[in-house]
Amino acid sequence: MKQINDLMPLATLEDLRAFCQDYARKDKKFNKALTAFLNERFIEDEDSAADFIARLEDAFGEEKNIGDRWHSYYVTDWSEIYNASTDVLKDARRLLDMGNASAALQIAMRMFELTDAEDLNYVDEDDGDWWLADNLEDYGKLLVESIGSDSVPQKEKDEVIDKLKKMVKSEISNFGYCDMNRLLQEASAASQSDDAVLRLLDEMMAQPGLYDSDLAEYALRKIALLEKMGRMDDATKATEQYLYMPQVRKRDIEKAIDF
Repeated sequence: MKQINDLMPLATLEDLRAFCQDYARKDKKFNKALTAFLNERFIEDEDSAADFIARLEDAFGEEKNIGDRWHSYYVTDWSEIYNASTDVLKDARRLLDMGNASAALQIAMRMFELTDAEDLNYVDEDDGDWWLADNLEDYGKLLVESIGSDSVPQKEKDEVIDKLKKMVKSEISNFGYCDMNRLLQEASAASQSDDAVLRLLDEMMAQPGLYDSDLAEYALRKIALLEKMGRMDDATKATEQYLYMPQVRKRDIEKAIDF
């Protein structure tokens, strides 16, 4: 009979998972020890997101040569990024479902940071990056759900909001892969107090060179939030201030009709 050192290199991850699950059902002591190990490794450890983030970082660092026999031309390997980010997203979702929202939040935020790198090659005709918008949408949903969890410290939430603020005019937003403006609004609404969200909206609206469409979104969000807070006079003043915007006029007309 072969020894464990000879056999282990042949085992796949699925082989080991199947063995551990089957053995844990039969042996209570092993079940308890394995459960404690996995809880400490993935739920209670502050660095539980590190390995998943490392997998993303490794994938974003991969390049492939699409040159010919005479010239080398290296571009971002989008197939590697797709495979890694898809797998890591599933793992991050499991972490969130098990209660480790902080780890899920760190993973989601790192995905956006890596995708925002200016040196990525977004035009790869061989395998393309056409899937990226859907992928980032799913990571955005994960981020919003995670940042809204009570288990995530407010300081950590605020740090993520600060990062998102800087990414509103990001590469991925400019290329149309993700509406970072909307993600910022959804994340702030899920993690900040109403007063903090109002301050954020005012701060973002005061930015020089803001697109009219973004300014309109912020204005509509501010008016709706003021109404939610019961500050009707302030909501009316904000409506009058931005009534020159078609989106605000449309809202005001629809509101009058409904009334």
